[in-house]
Amino acid sequence: MRRRKGEEGHALLLAIFVLFLLGISLSLSVLELQIRMRDQRREAARVRLEMMVDSAVAHTRAALAADARYAGLAETDFAAGRVWSEVERLANGQLRIEAGASLGTRVRGASLILNGPQGPIRTWSRSPGG
Repeated sequence: MRRRKGEEGHALLLAIFVLFLLGISLSLSVLELQIRMRDQRREAARVRLEMMVDSAVAHTRAALAADARYAGLAETDFAAGRVWSEVERLANGQLRIEAGASLGTRVRGASLILNGPQGPIRTWSRSPGG
């Protein structure tokens, strides 16, 4: 087989270049996928923590409905983390509930004020972080 003068190795060089570009494209796609997965895990942990805090608040409110002298939930293992709450009696019959949850190194909390043990919530705020 005779080679023409202008075709010596150019097709091979072009094929190697195309494979190089394909490899870069695939590695960038994998990197983007890893970043998205990390963000998804972070968001899932944040939501899990908020749900744990909400469950500590719900438990505390249910216990207060049964016993108006309830002082709070001692730190307890719950859903691969820990939850707790404290009840503080304020003037004029109001109650402040401080609830929190930890999951690994992340900690999240909430503070709410009730009009009495079975009363409506007057204020609710979440602590930053998580």
